[in-house]
This record gives sequence, structure tokens and C-alpha cells, in this order.
Amino acid sequence: MKKVTLRDKKSNKVDWQGFVNFTLGKTEKKAIKAMVEDGLDYADILNDWIEDGYSVKVSYDAYSSCPLVAIYGGVDAGKNAGYGMSCRHSDLAIAFGGAWYQHTDMSLDGNEWPKPSSVTSEHDW
Repeated sequence: MKKVTLRDKKSNKVDWQGFVNFTLGKTEKKAIKAMVEDGLDYADILNDWIEDGYSVKVSYDAYSSCPLVAIYGGVDAGKNAGYGMSCRHSDLAIAFGGAWYQHTDMSLDGNEWPKPSSVTSEHDW
């Protein structure tokens, strides 16, 4: 695994490590939909991500023609510093819930995302 180093101490940026890929099967997709239908506190989730050192980007993905929620690990994001992950869906609430589900339910211990260099998770590509 690459060493994460500060690139600019004033802006608290880390060297880019790459994207983490999650594969959502039928079981995960059903769980995400149920979680969103039960109601999510989006402001609370955003606050948790920000307090834990992540930046969140919500945008429209023209290639996939749908909303995209992307999370990037900053200096304070622990083992996820320098990595990014995202979730897309035609429904923004599902894309947001999917990103939250990946971050919490599909991650390794302590919300560490499975890295491309470690083939220890069924969710790695």
C-alpha cells in the first residue's frame, strides 16, 4: 500500500491513491432500497462524513445519465485517506443511501474501504 503523504499542509490534501470499487449484488441493492424507504437522516450522514475527514460531492454523471454521490478521504479519514468511492442511481436518495451503505455495511473493520491492492474482500475488483 502506498504511503499517504501531505501534498500541501495548508490545504490538508493527500496524494491521490485511487478509487475503491464496490460491486452491489441483489441482496445489497434490496438492503439499500429498504434503508432509504425506512428514512435516512441525510444531514446527519453528511455531518458524520465531514467530521470523519471526508469530502462529499453530489453531481450529475452525464456518461451514466444519473446522479452521482462521491466520497473522498482527506487527511483525517484514516486508512481511506487519498481514496475515493462513489455510487450512482437514477434516484438521488438511492445513490446517497448506496454510498452510505458501502461506507458502513460493505467496508472492513472501522469503515476501512477494501483497497484495490488487497484481494481480501469479495467486493474488490
